[in-house]
Amino acid sequence: RSVLTGNTTGASVTVSQYDALLRLSVLDAGSPVRVFVTAGATARSANAGRDFDEIAPTGGAGAQVFLSSKLALHGTALWTFGKLTQAGQISNSTPGQYESTQTRIQAGVSLYPFGH
Repeated sequence: RSVLTGNTTGASVTVSQYDALLRLSVLDAGSPVRVFVTAGATARSANAGRDFDEIAPTGGAGAQVFLSSKLALHGTALWTFGKLTQAGQISNSTPGQYESTQTRIQAGVSLYPFGH
């Protein structure tokens, strides 16, 4: 989940995103490096009152480097494709769809309390 809130000219704007992704290892030959692909769905909304929203396919790839049996560094590149749909209940506007492609690079640390 990621949420970004800003304030321009007195109006609050919020962008929210939720990911539901599965990961499949494609290279795991007993080495401390694991390569994986990931795919799933991303739900996004933008502006005050969920003015735009969508659920779109997401895919990508990444790698993990295990520093120990319980600690790993990881990096992932993700792409989300689809259309943002303007909500119809907004007054003085015509609902529409807008092409929306998002690219993300993520890096982090994973902790496996029971080992990998």
